[in-house]
Amino acid sequence: MSVKRPVAEVLVRPDLRDSSGALVWPEMCCCCGATSELHSIAVYGKTRLGGAHTTFQIPYCRRCTSHHGRAGWRAVESFVKVFIIWFSFLSITFLFGYLTDSLVAFLLQLLVLFVSVVWAVRTYSVARVEIRNGITSACTGSETPAVFFAGKQSDGWRFRFYNLVYAEQFAAANVSAPLTTL
Repeated sequence: MSVKRPVAEVLVRPDLRDSSGALVWPEMCCCCGATSELHSIAVYGKTRLGGAHTTFQIPYCRRCTSHHGRAGWRAVESFVKVFIIWFSFLSITFLFGYLTDSLVAFLLQLLVLFVSVVWAVRTYSVARVEIRNGITSACTGSETPAVFFAGKQSDGWRFRFYNLVYAEQFAAANVSAPLTTL
């Protein structure tokens, strides 16, 4: 159900009267358009090569936040946690001299590495099921963010949207160039 490419682009000119140059995000989920149980997701954008990061708080409903995150990152985090536990366990056993037989130590390392991989695959599979269950017919994408920060230009910030209705409301709420459909 994933949309392959953005459907609209908006160039926003920061409001010079406001010292923060704050953007106004419509009070609806940018993915499915729901107006209840909204939560903000921080989206980071690099303003220029080697420059500072800009944070945008984009509203998502509770259901869409479940498929905004990537399942792969959850699996990597899980693998790293198990790997750290494995490394700590081996360090302690070697420090206290519990593992003097190199064959047993090697087999134990292989076992824990195997468990780490299995745990990461399981976490990835569970995350994929959660993502699929969170997607409704109104959603604009699966693991793709509904709003993409395309970069800062001399005349403003460029955003790409996967939801045309949300892009139109965003363009109307901010000082922007006309909406460009892609």
